[in-house]
Amino acid sequence: MVDGSLPPADLESFRRALERLDREMLTLYSRRRQLVRDLWEHKRGRGLPLRDRGQEQRVLERARKAAGSEGIPPAEAEALMRWLLLACRRAARSPPRWVGKAREGPRDRGSLSRGGPLSRRDPVRLMEGSYAQFASDGHAGPGPGRKVGARPRGTGP
Repeated sequence: MVDGSLPPADLESFRRALERLDREMLTLYSRRRQLVRDLWEHKRGRGLPLRDRGQEQRVLERARKAAGSEGIPPAEAEALMRWLLLACRRAARSPPRWVGKAREGPRDRGSLSRGGPLSRRDPVRLMEGSYAQFASDGHAGPGPGRKVGARPRGTGP
């Protein structure tokens, strides 16, 4: 194991654990989407505004504060919550046309890959861009081959 690889049995146990965790995250995401749909129905029935930007800011602030205790950079937590807010708003606006239909690839209208409705604002780039800004500000730590306070390549004076 000089090259740092794990024995196949260990790799499989890691993969199974990640698969279980991915499934749990999808279940939580589905529950959040449904809760937002129910909330919007409630608001529609009472003539209330559907979107509350102040509440969205409070959600983002809570995510940033909670990030530290979870060992997550605040910018990553905020980017993830921004994506969730966007995706759940879109889900609440329109009925789920793909329920019960497993689709894969870029033709899936619910996909994050190019062409799906979520890619119009490209929430994945939101996450990557947010972290990239975080890292370029020198908060990501030195890492291999990087000096503390060093500028990213190609950003010299």
